[in-house]
Amino acid sequence: MKTVKHHNIPRPAGLVNYILQNAEKNVVVTNQRNDFYFCLNKNKKIKPYYRIRRTHNEEDYIHCNGCDKKICKVKFKHEQYGMKNETEYGRILWFARRGKTTYAQLEIFEINYTKNGAEVLLVDQAKYKLNREEQLIWKKEWEYSSYSYEYRLGKKMSIPKFGATCFGLYRYETLHTYNPKCLGTDLKYANLDEIGEELTITYLSQFLEYPSIEVLQKLGYDKILKSRLNGQGCRNINWRQTELSKIFKIEKNIAKQFKDFELYELDAFLAIRKKFKDFKIENMKFIKCSGDYITKIEKCVEYMSIDSLFNYLKQQNILNVSNYYDHIIMLEELGKNMADKKLLKPKDFQKEHAELAAEKAELLDKGKAKIFKAKTALLADKYYFEYKEIIFKPVSTIKELIFEGKILNHCVGSYADKILRGDSMICFIRKKDEPDVPYFTLEISKRNEIKQCYGFGNRISGLEVPEIKEALDEYIKFLKGTKKKGKKVA
Repeated sequence: MKTVKHHNIPRPAGLVNYILQNAEKNVVVTNQRNDFYFCLNKNKKIKPYYRIRRTHNEEDYIHCNGCDKKICKVKFKHEQYGMKNETEYGRILWFARRGKTTYAQLEIFEINYTKNGAEVLLVDQAKYKLNREEQLIWKKEWEYSSYSYEYRLGKKMSIPKFGATCFGLYRYETLHTYNPKCLGTDLKYANLDEIGEELTITYLSQFLEYPSIEVLQKLGYDKILKSRLNGQGCRNINWRQTELSKIFKIEKNIAKQFKDFELYELDAFLAIRKKFKDFKIENMKFIKCSGDYITKIEKCVEYMSIDSLFNYLKQQNILNVSNYYDHIIMLEELGKNMADKKLLKPKDFQKEHAELAAEKAELLDKGKAKIFKAKTALLADKYYFEYKEIIFKPVSTIKELIFEGKILNHCVGSYADKILRGDSMICFIRKKDEPDVPYFTLEISKRNEIKQCYGFGNRISGLEVPEIKEALDEYIKFLKGTKKKGKKVA
C-alpha cells in the first residue's frame, strides 16, 4: 500500500497540562515510617488501612482508599527521593474541529520526572479525518525502503492497541481523551457520554456512515449499539435507514420492544420472525441462539402450532426449545407413535424425557459401548479439571451417561452418538466433597465452547450459579490452553 499524504493539525495548547493532571500514575510516595502515602492520582495525602512496610522502588498491590480503584498495583517511592528518575507511559486521543470536519490524533506519551519537575514527550501513532463524505485513518507503519516509520492509509476505523514508538513500549492499557466535545458540525448530534474511550473512533465513523446510529442512540437502544461497535453484525437490520420500522424491517410497535436486546438476540428474533410470522417476542427467552434454532422450531411445528409449542414450554418450565427438539428426535428414532399427544406433550416432561433417553441409550449394542469407552479414555486427561471446590469429570462410559440422566432427570443419556461423532463432549460437574454425586452436566462443543450446562430437570442453568459460572470461565481458559489443570481427585 502506497504512502498517503495526511493532515497536520497542531496539538492543542492545553494538552501537556491535561496529561500531567490526568495521567494514571502507578506510583505512591511514602514516608520512612510508612504511616502515610501520597496518592498521585488524587494529589492528596492518604492514611492507609494498615501500615505499608515497603522498600524504595518495591512493586506490590495495595488497597488504595484515595483513588477510585480499590486495589492498585504500584511502585513505592520514599519521600526523600520523590518521583525523581521515574517514568510514566500512556495513550491520549485528542480532537480538533475545522468546520464540518473533525480531526483526531492518537499519541503515546512519556512523562519523565526530574529534579526540576516533569517533562512530557509525545509520539503520534494515528491520525483521523471524519465527516459525512469520508472517514479516514492513517497509521504509522514501518517502511523498509526508508528504514523509518511512515503514515499509511488504513482500512479499519479503530484505535490501534499496539504501535510504533521510540520509547520501546508496545502495550498501552489506559487511553485518555482530550477535547472529546470539540467535534465538527457533521458530528454535532453525536453523544460520547456512554461510549468507552476505546470505541470512540469506531462510534464516530459509524455515526457518520450510518444514519440509524443517531436514531437508535436517541431512542435508547444502547445494548444494540454497543454490540454493533464491538464488531457484531446483523443481517436483518438496514443501518442506512432513519425510521424504526425500516431499520428493523418490522412493525414499529414490535421494534420498540428491542431496547433490552443484544444484537445477536435481535438477529435471532428477526430471522425467526421472517420464517414464522406468529412468533412472539416474549418467546425469545426459550431461544439460546445456538445457530440452528430455526431448524429446531421447524421440526417441532411439524406436530403442533408455534403458539402451542411455546405455551407448552412455558407450562412445563422447559428453558430451551432445544430440549423439546431433542425429545421429538428421540420419539422419531425410537419409532414412537407421533400422533399420540401423551407422548408429544407428557404431563411430566422431565420424567418422560429422561425415560426416553435411557431407552435410547440401552439400544446401543455392546460393540458401540466398547468403542465409546475407548474413545473417551483418550480424552480423559484433556477434559479433567479442578477449580476451588468444583471438579470437571469427563464421561467415560455409556452407563455413566444413563445414570447422570436418571439422577438429574434430563436427556444426557441420549448423547452417546454425539460424543462418538466428535460433535460434543460431556463433562460431569461435581463438588470435591461429593465427587460421585451428580450436580450439573456440561456439554462442550468441538471448538471448546459451552453448548449447555444444566442441573436437575434442566431447570437451573450453571451460568446462573455464581460458583459454577466462575469455574466454567476458568475451565474454558484451561481447554483453550491458557490455564493449568488442578490435581486429580482419587
